[in-house]
Amino acid sequence: MKTTTVSLFLSVMTMGAFQPAVWAQSVTDTPMREVTKGVYQHHHEFYTQLVVITKKGVAIVDPDGAQRSAKLQEEIRKLTDKPVTLVIYSHEHYDHARGGQIFKKEGATFVSHEKCRAALENDPQGQVVPPDTTYSGETHRLTVGETSIDLYHFGMSHGTCMTVVHLPKEKVLFVTDIHEPKGLTSAQYLTADYHYPGVYRTLKRIQAELTYDVVVGSHAPHSSPKAFNEDVGMVEYLYENVLQAVKAGKNAEETKQAIPFPPLNEWRNVKEWPAHVAHMYEALNQGK
Repeated sequence: MKTTTVSLFLSVMTMGAFQPAVWAQSVTDTPMREVTKGVYQHHHEFYTQLVVITKKGVAIVDPDGAQRSAKLQEEIRKLTDKPVTLVIYSHEHYDHARGGQIFKKEGATFVSHEKCRAALENDPQGQVVPPDTTYSGETHRLTVGETSIDLYHFGMSHGTCMTVVHLPKEKVLFVTDIHEPKGLTSAQYLTADYHYPGVYRTLKRIQAELTYDVVVGSHAPHSSPKAFNEDVGMVEYLYENVLQAVKAGKNAEETKQAIPFPPLNEWRNVKEWPAHVAHMYEALNQGK
């Protein structure tokens, strides 16, 4: 799915007062929501899992901890008696990778990108089921029943081995951690392995190369192609403007002062914008 460039994207926006978006936080159990036939999202305690139910078995993306996995298994049982046969790891961070033992007992195969293997096999708490198989390179296709699931690794972004999940027939996109609809990531999560230029390149490649009518984000109760594309526009604006500042010889503080938040309404965490500018600046100026 392709969109306009960032300049056109910004030209059609109007500046207004920033009002917090209404985002109902999950404080109670949330049943699964069907996003298209046979494909569900399960949002529980601020994490969202993708669930694909087929005649041959069930595929999920990320266990997201033992408690969420138990709740997810409960919800799956309300819809099908088929076992979970496939668990896809999106990346190496333990908050998403731990807790899959409940699905291993059902006979699930665990899959990740090969660059995730070392981290997933060496969880110091021993709560990660090691991947049974890995894929290498940029793309890999899995099949569960009648459904094809495509995995894409576009290089370092949030972590070293991020997998983007795409269902080509159903036109469903699942993105972990690098897409938060109408919200800036909290500064505390802009860690050393949050590689902002890599996030930018990954988002742009998704937008240019994949077709999606449905978007599911890993920490959002709802998203959409429109919200995803707006997010890509924000990151493109950040990347291009910080790059210009670096080329002009501005230091980090000058860059923070020179680049305002783009004219986007109803975004959360706008106060975190200077941290995003600084993080992008460090990456582009120091190669970090």
